[in-house]
Amino acid sequence: MAMLLLGQLVACRKDNIAPPIDRTLVPRTITQFVENNYDLTLLHAALKKANLLDTLQLPNVGTFFAPDAAAFNAHGIWSEKDLEAMNADSLREVLRGYIIPQRMFISQFPVQMGNVYTTRSGTTMYISVSASGNGAGPDNRNLVINGGVVLDGSKRNISLGNGVVHMLKKMMNVHSGTVQDYLASNPELSIFTAAMKRFNYWEGLKNNNPITVFAPNNAAFEKLNITEQQINNINPAAFKEQLFAIYHFNMAPKRIFTSEGWLIEGTVYADGGVKYGNYSLTPNYGWSAYWGEDSGIELYEWQGVRYGSVVGGNGSTVYKGSNTIDADHVTSNGVVHVIEDLFLFPEAMRK
Repeated sequence: MAMLLLGQLVACRKDNIAPPIDRTLVPRTITQFVENNYDLTLLHAALKKANLLDTLQLPNVGTFFAPDAAAFNAHGIWSEKDLEAMNADSLREVLRGYIIPQRMFISQFPVQMGNVYTTRSGTTMYISVSASGNGAGPDNRNLVINGGVVLDGSKRNISLGNGVVHMLKKMMNVHSGTVQDYLASNPELSIFTAAMKRFNYWEGLKNNNPITVFAPNNAAFEKLNITEQQINNINPAAFKEQLFAIYHFNMAPKRIFTSEGWLIEGTVYADGGVKYGNYSLTPNYGWSAYWGEDSGIELYEWQGVRYGSVVGGNGSTVYKGSNTIDADHVTSNGVVHVIEDLFLFPEAMRK
């Protein structure tokens, strides 16, 4: 009898056991996707240090623009050990800046320059979209986040249970202060900073919004034996205004990323480039999965019936490090690109 009753209890308990969950039918979360993607190993380590893995498990995260391993490598991060010195709270806010609360596929972003979105960290994200792309259809459009390209094919439009992931080939450079604050805090830009002060542009770099600045680093001046002391002793009235106004288009209201001419031809760079007086300046950016990236700046002067290379300056100038790793620094009132050559040489710009 007891054995029969035990058998009945066992049978009853067995009948109430739920069948195993078929994990193949359960949508993955963003965290699970990152954990299982080889290209995102460094991102996973960064999210772990920043205590964000649990957050990316929650419902309705939104859209996550995920930098791949090459993006981390470009900033000198090759292993989890390279993340150890970083402050976890600061890293958390940086990574929250890659998330917008809207769930967005490529086809849903408007085709225009500088779509504005607020990130989970409260920073502003600028998303530019072209009508063309690598392949037919709206989900293959070229899309750039703060100057960084969204990768093609299977690395975009990754639909997950709690959001969408698009993989990025470049880290974003976002700063809380103004353009002026960024220049003042960077010792590599001290000679350019001195020039901005000496030629009375300094306050405009704090108050104007938006503004774009191409800032030559100290090495660019030192190649021509120009020191900070020489800049401080210079007489601005003896030189043409373009000498240093060209680096910020004479404070024109523009927010220009390295990739924008490449994206929408004619929208920003109509008739040859961004104009300042007789000058035309065009940041060039070309990228493909096969060739990698090739970045530079072209500066030309109008010579009656055509544009010609600038006399006494550089017809072609490269970004620092021959790529855009030190470009696209987003500030509260604009964007700064660090470059390694001067556009116009002082001796050629005397009145």
